Amino acid sequence: MESDIRTVSGAWFAHESHDSIEQFVCSLPLAYFRFDPHDRYAKSTRYEMVTLFRIFVLQEIHGWNHETALVRSLLRFC
Repeated sequence: MESDIRTVSGAWFAHESHDSIEQFVCSLPLAYFRFDPHDRYAKSTRYEMVTLFRIFVLQEIHGWNHETALVRSLLRFC
């Protein structure tokens, strides 16, 4: 997966108009990922696993240790 992300991100950020890491994470092509075997959140949340995965990626990229930072970041866009 790491090499896939490097390839996709390299192509994404090569475009002049692509300068947002958040937009990149939202655009990650996840259609070929199979989350079902690893979905320990099934029926315990109202969010789909793809959405949770994107949130976890943002958390790792930004080094957030708690959900509060995510909420603050999302509030900037509202």
